[in-house]
Amino acid sequence: MEQRLIGADAVEKVLTDLYIKRPLDSDRWVIVDVEKGIRKLPAVDAVPVIRCKDCKHWHRQYRHDVDISTCERTIGYFEANDYCSRAERKEE
Repeated sequence: MEQRLIGADAVEKVLTDLYIKRPLDSDRWVIVDVEKGIRKLPAVDAVPVIRCKDCKHWHRQYRHDVDISTCERTIGYFEANDYCSRAERKEE
């Protein structure tokens, strides 16, 4: 099964919206229990990344119909969806 990161705050909001749209019954207690469980989950150790295509140091170049996109900061060839810790977002 594929793992994906989700926002606990967003999940709580969805559950709250579900509760508000239903009459008061046993479902409310299920939602409260799930919300409590979500709050107990540890935070994921993750940071947002900047893909090469969005970095100001990356330049797409074509030579003889071959994509040889380069990064002037790390001095190498990289694909558009690659990323690194030195990336700096392009100013739009």
